[in-house]
Amino acid sequence: MASWDVDATVCVLLCLSFTYVKGFLSMMNELNDIAGQHEMIAENLVTQIISDLTQLILSLRQDRKRVRPSLILLLIR
Repeated sequence: MASWDVDATVCVLLCLSFTYVKGFLSMMNELNDIAGQHEMIAENLVTQIISDLTQLILSLRQDRKRVRPSLILLLIR
């Protein structure tokens, strides 16, 4: 363990004796948990929704290419 690790541990142990520090530390831990949950949700959205959206866009492009020649023929008449 480096010397700064020992100093940081001693500081944390001393600071935990104060109620406001305990509350702040608890709030920071909770905020860290929420940030982790948000990160997981964002990653899931990217993997699931983006792939579904890409497939839908490809399908719509194919439909547009398939319909376009017949639409041109209708407009010429």
